[in-house]
Amino acid sequence: MVIRARQTVLEGEEVTLPHTLGHAYIDREKALAPIIEMQCDCTFCAADRADGKIAFRQRKTLIDEMNATKKGLHRSTMSNPGLEDDVRKLMCTYHSKQSVPRPPLFVAYFDVMQVTERDGNRQGREANQFNLA
Repeated sequence: MVIRARQTVLEGEEVTLPHTLGHAYIDREKALAPIIEMQCDCTFCAADRADGKIAFRQRKTLIDEMNATKKGLHRSTMSNPGLEDDVRKLMCTYHSKQSVPRPPLFVAYFDVMQVTERDGNRQGREANQFNLA
């Protein structure tokens, strides 16, 4: 296994990898409950808890809405402004100052990148068709 760090890791410092899938600490704790009997205090879960329960509920609602929208739309019909708005709303639910990766933000940014790439490829094909005519 290779782990790449975004910052210098000092000897004895925690390196955190998600133990299970789940965008929120509550989901991860439920999945891990049969294995560990205590509250997880990893950096991911601690950062999520530090954001507060109101932010957690807002984030969960946004994630559910984003997932429902993705299921109802084919990627070819998704719009960049709508996805970017989702990213901004999601970012507003993160209040803690910890600079840990946030899996839901990764997913949201990935969707924006995919649609941006799709639009760029489409524009490139249209430009090539114009030049060939």
